[in-house]
Amino acid sequence: MINDRLKKIIFKKLTSDLSHVEVIPYDEGTWFIDRDNKYLFLYLSNESLWWRYDFFENFFSAFSLKQKEYEPIIIEWVKEMLNVNIGKTEIMYGQYNPEVEEVLNNTRKK
Repeated sequence: MINDRLKKIIFKKLTSDLSHVEVIPYDEGTWFIDRDNKYLFLYLSNESLWWRYDFFENFFSAFSLKQKEYEPIIIEWVKEMLNVNIGKTEIMYGQYNPEVEEVLNNTRKK
């Protein structure tokens, strides 16, 4: 279990590192996308949270945390950001996601 002080530091760093990411409600889900790089960080749909393994594994390595330790932190951060329920998580591997193009083509930059 991660202590509250460390969790606050992690939340602050996550928020800072992802400050360029747009949170886009589209279709049946919520997408966390870097529009400029067409990079999907997180996707939430029907209480399932998909998260980008390569980004989060690298991010949490700075805190010497392993997946079983940091996955609950990702969930809690997203819950806090969006005020939603999350029932399960899934890992996304790889860079390319064709749905990102669709989301970006059908939403305007704010």
